[in-house]
Amino acid sequence: TPEIKTNPGTTQGTLRLPVLQSAAGRPMSGLRENITLSGPAYFSSKGQPKTLTASSVGAIKELPIEVTGPGKVSAQVQVSGLPPVSYEIWEHPRWQDLLIAGPKSQIAASTATNVDPRQFFAVKTQTQAQMKPLEQGVELTDTILVKPEEKWGKNTGKDTWQTVMIDLSIYGPFSSARGPGQIPEDAQPLRTWQLPATPKNAKEAENGVNISNETDPYKIEKPGFYTFVAAAHRTSQPEGTYLKTDYLPEFFEEAETQVLPFTPEVKTQAKVVTDKESKVLTDQVELSGFPDDHPDFGGTGRWKADEQVVHNDLYCLPQPIKDQDAQGRKPLARVELPAKNGTYSVDKDKDGNPLSLERFTCQDTYVFVTTYRGDSRTKAFQSSETEIDEQYTLPKTPPPTSPNNPPPPPQVPTVLSATGASTSKPLAVGLVALGCGGLLVSHRARRK
Repeated sequence: TPEIKTNPGTTQGTLRLPVLQSAAGRPMSGLRENITLSGPAYFSSKGQPKTLTASSVGAIKELPIEVTGPGKVSAQVQVSGLPPVSYEIWEHPRWQDLLIAGPKSQIAASTATNVDPRQFFAVKTQTQAQMKPLEQGVELTDTILVKPEEKWGKNTGKDTWQTVMIDLSIYGPFSSARGPGQIPEDAQPLRTWQLPATPKNAKEAENGVNISNETDPYKIEKPGFYTFVAAAHRTSQPEGTYLKTDYLPEFFEEAETQVLPFTPEVKTQAKVVTDKESKVLTDQVELSGFPDDHPDFGGTGRWKADEQVVHNDLYCLPQPIKDQDAQGRKPLARVELPAKNGTYSVDKDKDGNPLSLERFTCQDTYVFVTTYRGDSRTKAFQSSETEIDEQYTLPKTPPPTSPNNPPPPPQVPTVLSATGASTSKPLAVGLVALGCGGLLVSHRARRK
């Protein structure tokens, strides 16, 4: 019985023909053999024939075949020229009886098998997202290493490698990070790229192919977390690429995620409020720009937990005040606010003590300085010491009198003082003379 031998994932095969034997078990050579292939295969000879004619030999014969696609391949072998299997006896009353042989006989045998020359394989991805700051916004790119699980499949019947199409999608922005898991049902990608990965040589076929969206990055301006997903779907593959399974990595992998930090803002107004018999410094602080769930994020992976407080400390600074004047100085009072959007009225320190002017000995300018250290998803900030709305200066009072520094004597009312003028010594002498003799003084004045 003939036999077809092929290996899955290859196009080469053989048709094995057994040795023809007589009833006595002797090899029969020189008989005509007609061999026909059916299905996606042909004989490996010039012209890609599906039929061959050969002569039987006294040994097993193997004919090479090429498989062109998946399906059922059958082979039929017909051997002609065998001894007749029927005889006729001719009897004659006068002549010798004759034994007349019938026509030469033939036999046929067939075999069939299922073949699949396609090379199925599986891939996975290793990725790393990057951020590139711009004058306005940020560009996001992703570098992907596409690796085979075992070996990269070759194109059917060729010595080149199949092309795998990677679907790269970006999601976001999210206000906080989350642990790796499945893509949420309501999550919609902002954009999807289709990136081809084809090994150029055996080394790349073994170690993987690097691809990227660097030539077509994604620009972001809104703050938040953004994450890439690099998947390989069988439905996205070009003709001639045969993946065993889909590959879908986890959603929100650390290497695939970047964050554009939120930018908190602060508006303040310092003033003094009279409370009973004391004067209390107050500061109206408006915080905005934090994520809505700040400071509730407890951290995950490489992203730290939210910073909990904003400091709004009170300093005493001499004029003229410049930026960074509070650096290295000990504050008069330390004030803490929750790092959360809202408006807060500050009139006590973090220990609950009122910011009463009687507590402090500052003879210069009171200045509130607002600082925030920032965290994984928000930027740090510090207000300027030069902000007028954050300053309060005590009104100046005249110095007290003493025996060594008596107050000036009251001024005697005169005609000139009534008009707002002040007298000088020569002018006073002239007035005395005018009282004694007005004509003389008048005359002299004209001569001058």
